[in-house]
Amino acid sequence: YQIYSHYEDYGKIEDYSSLDDFKEGLCGVSFYAGKDSDQVRSEINKEFDGEIEAYANGPFIDAIPYGCSKGQGIQELKKILPVEEIAGMGDAKNDLPLLKETHPSFTFPSSPLEVKSVVTAVVPSIADAIAFVEKN
Repeated sequence: YQIYSHYEDYGKIEDYSSLDDFKEGLCGVSFYAGKDSDQVRSEINKEFDGEIEAYANGPFIDAIPYGCSKGQGIQELKKILPVEEIAGMGDAKNDLPLLKETHPSFTFPSSPLEVKSVVTAVVPSIADAIAFVEKN
């Protein structure tokens, strides 16, 4: 395995031969799966049911420990914050758990249909989402 930073300036960080090489633990992995990302995601979720959740994000896969999604994070925030609503915004399938846990929720016209189908509104910009929240 080759681990890359999300920041282009850092490039490749290290090579690993196994996920067991992560001594400090692992919170998530993103990797390129190409045009078969939905199939790869499905296979990972089947093989590691209850251990890992994988989300297709275009040609990439985001894999995280089971129960550690953005939606789970929102559930935890709702337990400790004295707020009635938490708005959410996302543009990819890895945002689905977050979008299902927030209201209102928003995405963009360029987002996948699966994402558009769960949000309160499809907006052209973040400013439009903020305006929507302020009106309502």
